[in-house]
Amino acid sequence: MLRALVIAAAVAWLGLKVAAADPLVEIRAGNQAFAEGRLEQAVGAFTRAIDSPGLDAESLALALNNRGVVLTELGDFDRAIVDYERALALKPEDAKTRRNLRIAHLRRGLAAYKSGEFERALFDFGRAIELEPEHPTAWLRRGELRLERGELEAAIGDLETALRLAGESGEARKGLEQARAALAARQRADTNASQQPVRASPAPPATERLPAPASPVAVPPGGRAEQTSVAAAGGASGNERASGARFRVTTDIFVRAEPATGSAAVGSLRRGSEVTVRGEEKGWYRIELGGDRTGWVYRRFLERIEENHD
Repeated sequence: MLRALVIAAAVAWLGLKVAAADPLVEIRAGNQAFAEGRLEQAVGAFTRAIDSPGLDAESLALALNNRGVVLTELGDFDRAIVDYERALALKPEDAKTRRNLRIAHLRRGLAAYKSGEFERALFDFGRAIELEPEHPTAWLRRGELRLERGELEAAIGDLETALRLAGESGEARKGLEQARAALAARQRADTNASQQPVRASPAPPATERLPAPASPVAVPPGGRAEQTSVAAAGGASGNERASGARFRVTTDIFVRAEPATGSAAVGSLRRGSEVTVRGEEKGWYRIELGGDRTGWVYRRFLERIEENHD
């Protein structure tokens, strides 16, 4: 009798263990944890389900999508994107996963934009557009970034598309007006420069500057109150080395009143222009604009002009 009770207890224990390891049970546990705001526990439950053997393709795609949602909420966009891509490989036509992947790329792009990683931001905005080309937000953010970089024709195209898709958007309309005004000013400056008489002994050219838009360029949500910038490498010694040095502008770019993307534009520089740096803060260089005026340019868009010591 005792032996029978021991065997029965062992069978019951094994049954409970198998039930606890059931991947569908883990998926439900992950959903419950997510609903209650226990995000780390939700990731753990979905991970156990994903790692379980024998999970069918549809349930695996579900678990991957759900873990991606939690990782996105945690700000772990890289891992979330991998999960969504795996889920889409299993269910290519799943509209919910495609939408979630678009959101993850958009949010990672916004984070990259705020930290000055503009190439990465452009990639993520472009991928978001590929995933849902009829959604206006990625078009808007890419247009704002291109306007920030001085890529005016491309910015106008993106912002026109955002405005068309959104029906009406104050941000898109404002950015579009700024881009068109800046492009018109650039074209006027180019026309005036081409009409200047050629001198036999021209003086050294001054740094080119273009009129700036009347108001700041729009930035992604969260970037207006406080701009997150990459810390300047080298601290004070880096500032001292840059001060007084000559730099060349690597792309058309706006000059800011303060060292932040959301600060008002006080001028523009064309690619190839040369400037003198007078200080550095949070990854931004303070440059001379003529007279007593100065402005700020993100250091990524400047390259140092090496001096010859013959």
